[in-house]
Amino acid sequence: MQNTWNAKIRKNNTSGYKGISWSDDRKKWVVMIKAGGKYRLIGRFKDIKDAIYANNKFRNELHGEFCNYG
Repeated sequence: MQNTWNAKIRKNNTSGYKGISWSDDRKKWVVMIKAGGKYRLIGRFKDIKDAIYANNKFRNELHGEFCNYG
């Protein structure tokens, strides 16, 4: 399981960060992290910088030394 935490960013990623995507419906950045085999919504943010901060914070808490921010 820890090996997947270190996976590279997918080619179709538009934000440049793992776990961050744009929601056209809400016009916000969405942060989702997979933990325990399930996706967990961290939040929706107007500013990409806020989304990056939340993403990095929760990834570090969940994955520790195996964390790969993308």
